Amino acid sequence: MHERMLDQASQAPVRLALARRLAAHPKLSALAAKQYLPAHEAIDDPLECRRVIELFHSAAALNRVINYDLCERFLSAAIRLTSRLDQTTADHERLFNLQADRHAALYGLGRLDEADQVYDALVAGHPVPMSLVDVATVQIASPDKEQDLTRAEVSDPLVLAMAKVLSKTQVAAYFCSAKIGSWLTMESHRLWVEHGPCAALMMTLSSTPVQLMAIAEDYEGAYTLSRHLVKVGEARHYEPATSVARFLYGFWVSHWFEPLEETVAHIRKAREGLFQAGDFQYGVFTYGLWTTLFEISPSLDGCLDEIKAAFGAAERLGDHNFLQMHRPAYQLYKALHGDMPPHSEPGSFNDAGFDEATHEASISAPPIAGSYFHVGRALSAAIFHDEAKLYQHACAAMPLLPRAVGNHIYSRTHLVYALALAQRLQRLGADAEERAPLLADLDKSLKWLKRRAKDAPANFLHLHLWLDAERAWATGEHWAAATGFNKAMSAAAERTRPWHRALITERAARFHLSQGMEATGQPLIQSARDLYATWGAKAKVAQMADEFSFLRNRSARQPRAGNRSTIVSTDMVDVMSVLRASQALSAETSLDKLNKRVSKVLGAMTGAASVTMAVRHDQGQAWQVFAQEGDKTTRLTLEAAALQRQLPLSVFRYAERMREPLLLAEATKDERFCRDPYFEGVKQCSMLLLPVISQGELKAMLLLENRLSRSAFSSDRLDAVSLIAGQLSVSLDNALLYASLEEKVAARTAELEEANQRLELLSSTDALTGVSNRRKFNEALDAEWLRARRMKIPVGLVMIDIDHFKLYNDHYGHQGGDACLQLVAGLMRTGLRAGSDLVARYGGEEFVLLLPNTDLEGTYVVAERVRAAVEARQEPHAKSTFGIVTISVGITSFVPTQDARPTQFIEVADQALYEAKRAGRNRVMRSA
Repeated sequence: MHERMLDQASQAPVRLALARRLAAHPKLSALAAKQYLPAHEAIDDPLECRRVIELFHSAAALNRVINYDLCERFLSAAIRLTSRLDQTTADHERLFNLQADRHAALYGLGRLDEADQVYDALVAGHPVPMSLVDVATVQIASPDKEQDLTRAEVSDPLVLAMAKVLSKTQVAAYFCSAKIGSWLTMESHRLWVEHGPCAALMMTLSSTPVQLMAIAEDYEGAYTLSRHLVKVGEARHYEPATSVARFLYGFWVSHWFEPLEETVAHIRKAREGLFQAGDFQYGVFTYGLWTTLFEISPSLDGCLDEIKAAFGAAERLGDHNFLQMHRPAYQLYKALHGDMPPHSEPGSFNDAGFDEATHEASISAPPIAGSYFHVGRALSAAIFHDEAKLYQHACAAMPLLPRAVGNHIYSRTHLVYALALAQRLQRLGADAEERAPLLADLDKSLKWLKRRAKDAPANFLHLHLWLDAERAWATGEHWAAATGFNKAMSAAAERTRPWHRALITERAARFHLSQGMEATGQPLIQSARDLYATWGAKAKVAQMADEFSFLRNRSARQPRAGNRSTIVSTDMVDVMSVLRASQALSAETSLDKLNKRVSKVLGAMTGAASVTMAVRHDQGQAWQVFAQEGDKTTRLTLEAAALQRQLPLSVFRYAERMREPLLLAEATKDERFCRDPYFEGVKQCSMLLLPVISQGELKAMLLLENRLSRSAFSSDRLDAVSLIAGQLSVSLDNALLYASLEEKVAARTAELEEANQRLELLSSTDALTGVSNRRKFNEALDAEWLRARRMKIPVGLVMIDIDHFKLYNDHYGHQGGDACLQLVAGLMRTGLRAGSDLVARYGGEEFVLLLPNTDLEGTYVVAERVRAAVEARQEPHAKSTFGIVTISVGITSFVPTQDARPTQFIEVADQALYEAKRAGRNRVMRSA
């Protein structure tokens, strides 16, 4: 029965009857709540009141992030119904929860005066402070803060005294109890609102951003509020309160949005202000800056002075909590720097003055001291490649996270935990039961890091890319892992994060080595070793030398500083030159780079004005000649090189046949070669041709030339040059193999890309209808959701169901049903924007349209156009009440909020579709 056919009084019984029938089915509870809403005043039975209150509360939760207005209406109705109950203890608790949620809804609607009234009522009726924490965090985050700059300050002596007591107990509360710390913050906010600002209150309120992050995970709100408090302190000249606020901003908040380098500046400025004001209790905390310096200092020694200064300040003040928290930092430094006793376990913190077991047993409280110890030890284990210790300490650190929210140690905990999980997954079999929970935990940390990387890419992007690569390695996605490691190394190289860059490079190297790719893995190991050495991690460098023999060989070839001779024989010069040249050549795996290196080395050793190299892969294959054209090197065939006067063909062929070095003191006078076109117009030319033979095959030819003098190349240097040729044969084999592999990889990559494109097309397209499938729709919805939230633009969604399709399928057969689906899919494209709107098959006979940047009215126009197009086709449907194929359509559109999820968006459109079918089908219904 249509609503407009009944007056308001007549609608209530009908709605109640319908609501009661719907409420009997749990899946229809949302629809039941909508029917109850306009008729709830007619409910008298207490049992039904309780059921309806629960329905309204659930419906409010469903609409909270997508429709604050409807959410508030459900909550207000539920609150009114509670007045008809007997008010048991459970009813009082239910009423409190309803009022708290309505407070949040009013805040979301911008009805701040009403929100304030609800908040005052909650505070008056609930004297237990901890029950108000969630409500207080919403109230404190109110946007109306500019008045803080101009309001009159506190004048009541009692309030000032209370404020001073609160501020002086804040530090102790932080170490003792999170609940007490929350109460201090809430009480300070109450006094600030009721009596005005003052410096002492701001000292305590400065921890409010930490509460926002810990309770509501509102990093952006914490960042905004923390900056505001610093601004208020500066404007009112509150010191040392402003420096406290600045310290908390720098140490707990700023790194989530600003580069770490700026965090250092904030904390150092705060330290200066605190010490100038004589607040040494807070000032000592600023020495926790070492945690940031450890990330960004080019040298490991860059954070040592900060650690030692922290210990000195803490000892002078007798601050044992601070000493206990940060003592592991010094042990971490010593473990990396190589200052531990001989034969110590790599990465261990144990020495004569520190015992890990004893220290761990002493840190039952405060919990954050445990975070510093376990995270530091886990990080040491990660760098020293101790997977067991990494997993042990990372798992011990995770339960302590709630006390470190906002602290930089919080992100490091997620980092070492994710790395520990990834490495453990790499060792587990594919069928191990332990894999699923480990992978789920890893994905949680990765999602958290991804959100942080979005807000502060300079601090977190390379870490997220790295751990993504670790996950791909652990799940056997080797191509994705290789690509991910490459991206992570590139991102890390763009900023000064020494140990990040070194460890990422080492992990990339170990991945390549695990896949049998020594040609890429070994250079990466060498790069990681150099990065650790530059940073100052001597113990790590020594450990890598013990593990990788090629690093020891490399180190042995490097000249030692201070070992110099004043008299060196000519023979020794040749030997040293050969060693240095061989070392230089052995590092090259690219033919082009090898050619340049050979030219440079032999030119320096022999005085050759030009060096030309020709190579071939196998016997009988064509020669490739490296020709220099200005700064550019090209490869020519032997014949083309001869025509372009790059080399004398007759001399080359002679040396090729003889397979022995050919020394020409004056090539233009040699009867064998003087008539070669290459020498036409040349007055004099000394030449040395050197065949490079590998495993009995002639692989390369070196042609050294000097036109400035005769006999430029002497026979007494031929042995040294021959030794170089011997090293070149090895390097050449490596380079040729590498080039062959690159060609194969390039060809295979092209094939894979083509196959992936075909697979991507197949995996994102519904095979029957040719439109996008549900997977493609979910991906597109996620992408458009994020874009719309960022740009604050609406997204439209249309849910479509073919009316009575099962009857159509039964009557016309499956082939007829398939043809019907294809017909409707084709008609759905009517009037859509190419490249923007998306048509997808959602499942069975259901389709969906995704309409970016489209409000509700625009969405309705598109939906009605599609419905009319299907109806106008007049496709026969003998089992339908309409006699033709028709569709029912549900639509919705809104601008996504920060807390909204795409699944709620789909649920709202699906409810509208259900309403369209319930109302008689062949129509478009909008969401409520």
